[in-house]
Amino acid sequence: MENNRDDILNELIKYYDGDSEPQSGVAAEEKSKEQGMDDTRVIMRKPAVPLREEKLGNTITVNVSKAPEETGKTSDKATEKTPVLGETQNVSMPKTRPQPVIEEVLGNLDITGKPIDRNHPKSPEPETRTIKSGYNTETVPQQRRNTNPAKSTIHVGVEEQDELKDVKKRSGVWYAAKPLWVTLIICAVIVSMFQFYITDTGIIGTYKRNFNNNMRHIFNMFGVEWNSEDSIGTVTKAEPGPRLLADGDNGIIMSSGYTEKDNVKESAPSEYKIIGENKSVIPFADADNSDFAAFKDGVVCASGDKICYINKKGEKEWSHDISVANPIVSARGNYIAIGSNGGTKLSLYKKNKLIYSVDVPNKVRSLVVSEKGDTVLITEKTAYKGSVALVNKKGELVFSWSSGTNYITAASILNNRKIAVSLASTDKRVTSYVMMFDIKSTEPASGVELQDSLIYGLETDGKNVMANGDNCVAMITSDSDVKYDNRFDDVSLTHSANDNHGYRVITYTRDNVPIMNVYDKKGKNVDSRDIEATPDFVAIDTTTVLYNNGRDVICGNISDNKKTLYTAPREIKKLIIIDTKSYMIVYEDGLEIIRI
Repeated sequence: MENNRDDILNELIKYYDGDSEPQSGVAAEEKSKEQGMDDTRVIMRKPAVPLREEKLGNTITVNVSKAPEETGKTSDKATEKTPVLGETQNVSMPKTRPQPVIEEVLGNLDITGKPIDRNHPKSPEPETRTIKSGYNTETVPQQRRNTNPAKSTIHVGVEEQDELKDVKKRSGVWYAAKPLWVTLIICAVIVSMFQFYITDTGIIGTYKRNFNNNMRHIFNMFGVEWNSEDSIGTVTKAEPGPRLLADGDNGIIMSSGYTEKDNVKESAPSEYKIIGENKSVIPFADADNSDFAAFKDGVVCASGDKICYINKKGEKEWSHDISVANPIVSARGNYIAIGSNGGTKLSLYKKNKLIYSVDVPNKVRSLVVSEKGDTVLITEKTAYKGSVALVNKKGELVFSWSSGTNYITAASILNNRKIAVSLASTDKRVTSYVMMFDIKSTEPASGVELQDSLIYGLETDGKNVMANGDNCVAMITSDSDVKYDNRFDDVSLTHSANDNHGYRVITYTRDNVPIMNVYDKKGKNVDSRDIEATPDFVAIDTTTVLYNNGRDVICGNISDNKKTLYTAPREIKKLIIIDTKSYMIVYEDGLEIIRI
């Protein structure tokens, strides 16, 4: 998470304590009393809204058993005495499975009385045997069984037992219904395959997109283009690939001598609408070290030596020369505030007109401007954990408050001129307090405690404060009533962003699956979707979300199946959403405005 708990606390300790331990004991308690913290009314948070639960499918278990192997035993060989001519031989049927009768040969004569040729191979055993009964002689096969139940008993062998078992199996109801359940299984498999083919959302959609992307990369390595839109496995011969020259070159030249028209993604998942020509490219030196804020129907850009306004058509409407080191900028309504991060300079513009430029008593860490032109600053102050100041639109310092016990992590201002301040306590466990101040008093008017959470950002829709924490998002009224407090203790919260109307978007991971939730201004979860990967940047304007997956920039309504996709030519440094139809991409030394 870009604002994790350890990084924020380490940064606060570095700013205020010089890497020393937090103050404790009597000194901290006295400073807390000096600031009126004992009169703070703390309101416990409301129960968290539960996250959505994933349902598991039903599992069918089938037991499969092997057929028993044949275990028939072979009887010992019986040696028959050679009969004498004219003598009657009585032969009894074996009680077990009949075995071939082995005749013993006497001397050099075979069973027929003929001499045995020593050079001739052994004759095969006869397949029949002769039985004498009185004066009658009968030749029968070796495997013949007595089938007369009146004279002998039938002995059933292993093969006959298996046959009887098979007959019993084939005579059951389950065997009779075999064609039906086999048909049902085949139909279920076909329906599942068809459902997998037409599904492009959720885990299935993510798997299919990742599969196509991976296959496309593999085939591109061999000069073959993976075409995922026609059919899986269809490939076409790729055109000669571009080889980028230095970033400073004006055009992008391919090794074959052709000029690349645009950074258009040639193949992408079908749920995206590809953006090509509808964009504006603006050179902007040192853009990576500049600050930007959406303003009106464009973006305010502040660098160390100038401030300018660029509309969503890519046109620079006005520009002023300034001298501000490490600029930070905030815009709201008709006002633009610009300050020096780590310095004391503060300036206020009304549209393109400079209202004032003053020096504040302490070094500036962050600033927020209101629709009425009031600017709230978080500043450093010696021997304190932070200080909050309010400068009105005339450039006058009208409010100041310092914290001696708890760290100040964020501040904002509402339309009724109440100042919201977030305090972090690290005693035993991390706890945050969102306090409300009236500019006429340094005593907090009200407050709320958010246990086991580090609040790192406060934004406002004018009437309410939206708190962003390392494991929660909450909305609090100017009277410190908690409208909602959504907790994410069992997942990893990665990003949180808000707009000026109270809408917000968050991203988190559950079981290594990245998920995006969108909330309306009442805190209701209006949509929740799996996304391709954990983004680096997230922004929102009402229900239109903007985020990236590497160099791929996705924009649109989260529930829209035709979100737009643009592939940036270089590494993305920042993303700023202008409105529901346009946004800006910031590169190291340039800008692009994309129009949907």
